[in-house]
Parts: sequence; structure tokens; C-alpha cells
Amino acid sequence: MSSNQEIVKVSSLPFKDVIKDFSEAFNVELKQVCSEYYINLPDSVGEGEIRGINFSNGLGLIIYRCTFNKDCEIRFTKDDIHPIKYLYTVDGPIEHEFSSESNTHILKKNKCAMVASSNNGGHVLRFKKDEPSYLVSLEIDRKKFIESSLCELEDLSPMLKDLIIDQKALKSFYHEGYYGLAFLNLFNSIDLFTDKKLVRKLFLESKALDIFVNQIELFEDDFLSNEQSRIFRTNEIEIIEKTGEYIINNLSEDLKVSDLAQKFGLNKNKLQQGFRYFYSMSVKEYVIHHRLVEASKLIRKTELSISEIADKVGFSNKSHFSKSFKNFFKLSPNELRD
Repeated sequence: MSSNQEIVKVSSLPFKDVIKDFSEAFNVELKQVCSEYYINLPDSVGEGEIRGINFSNGLGLIIYRCTFNKDCEIRFTKDDIHPIKYLYTVDGPIEHEFSSESNTHILKKNKCAMVASSNNGGHVLRFKKDEPSYLVSLEIDRKKFIESSLCELEDLSPMLKDLIIDQKALKSFYHEGYYGLAFLNLFNSIDLFTDKKLVRKLFLESKALDIFVNQIELFEDDFLSNEQSRIFRTNEIEIIEKTGEYIINNLSEDLKVSDLAQKFGLNKNKLQQGFRYFYSMSVKEYVIHHRLVEASKLIRKTELSISEIADKVGFSNKSHFSKSFKNFFKLSPNELRD
């Protein structure tokens, strides 16, 4: 073991034994609350925890919330067919490799990957020194999952169906992208939920299913054109911020949703979705809100006429401006000035 790197070998597949391997590698106590197993990292290794739980339907979760003192490499080496992994980097970056390949996949913050090794090949995960890491890994035991959901698999896209029914792991699979806003809510709820025992197990099982279902929709959305795409992604958050700033700085312009969508490279539906999520209003409502707020400032602080102010903030129809202003402030523009 290099003095600059921590190498951990996980030679088990059932989650209880996976977490046990971590406890032995880090020389810490294996803790258990009913079906959930976890360890706390020792100070000599870093800080944080690794938790694991599996469910009767073939799904399971391993959650890494860690900051390591050294670069840490986790090698999943069990000589058996490994579960499919859906990896979600809530905080990172994290690196992934198939143990039989040399190609490194870098998963930056807010990215996700669907990974499946071929035959009995394993996986390698790498965590950077002093980098807070939060990785959610949804693990899918194909045999158990098929037994519980064979009929429902018929509705999946051919590529996704082939991945899940490949019980002998004849092919490796890798697909990555940015996850949607729904996942932010899911991971936040997992992070905040503290109830124990049965309630927690049922809660985590429901969240594992939510992640699985949302990933199906995300995967299918990945193959749609920009105009057809329906799911707002985490890497598009910055676009909403820039669009909002542009609106505030250009209130006198004709700010149509279609023009804004084209200017910033999102389709109209996703632009609206982003505004409703971050500002709790549609694009049009956001524009009107900031026009009226700016108008109230100009009324109080300048000698411009009400008509000039209406023009300056983008209202071409003066009666519409007055009506909107009164509905918003419960005062007419002239009453505010007086």
C-alpha cells in the first residue's frame, strides 16, 4: 500500500459482507440497525461513513459520505457476476473503472453513470484526498430483480431491458450523463431522514425504487433531441441563473419565452420547469414581477413620468401596466408616487 494512497479490496457481494470488508480494511466496528449496515471512518483514514442496505426485490443502496485523508481506491474483486451499479455523484468528483479495463470514467458533481461489468469482472472506485465525497450507488441484483419484476420489464427500452436481463453478464455497459432535479430531492430526503428500524428500511426501499424509476426516464430522455428532451438536468441550473440575470438586466426588451429559450439553448418546457423549480414562478411571471419591482423603484426615486417608466421596464400597454401594478402593490402608480 502506497503511503499516498489507501487501497481497499472488497471481495464480497452481499451488502452485509461488503460493509464488513470495509470495517476490516479500516479496522473499525461493523455497526448494524436491523437490515442496514454501516461503518464510521477512523480519524486515521478520514471522516464520514459508508452505509449499505439491500431489499428482497433485488435492489440495494450503498451510500458513501466521506472525506479521505489520502487518495482512496476501492477495488470490488469478487470472482462472480457483479450487480449493475447506478452511480450518482452528489458531491465529488469520483472516478470509476472496470477492473478489466484501463479507461477511467470521471464522474463530476451532479453526474451519474449506469455501469455493468462483463463476466466476473469487478469495479474500481477512486475518491480524491481531502475532497468531500457523497456517492449514492443503487445496486441491482439482476437475478432477484427479474424474479420480482419480469412482467414489468417488457415496457423498458430494448437497450435497458437487455442490460437487466443479461444475468450472465455477457456484455459490459457504461452510460453517463447529468441527473435531473428529481434526484436532488431524492438524495436530500435520504440525507435528512433519521428514523430508525422498520420505518427507515421502508423509506429507503421506496427511495431505491424512486431512483430506479427516475433513472429509466432519465436514460430514455438522454436519447431525445434538445427540443424533445423533457427532464431538466443539474448541469442546466447555471442556464436558469443566467437567464434570470439577463431578464433583470434587459427589462425593456420584448422578453418572449421562445426567444429566451433559443438564446440560452434550452427548449421552452425545460426553461419553464427550471424557473418554476428555482423561482416558484413561470418565466412570464418572473418577467412581470421584476418589471413591477423595478417600476416601483423608479417611481420613488426618479422624476420620470409614469408613461416613461412603463416604457423603461417593458410595458408597451400603459393601462395594462397600471392594472398589473395595482394588483401587485395594492396601489396605483400615481398613489405610490403621492
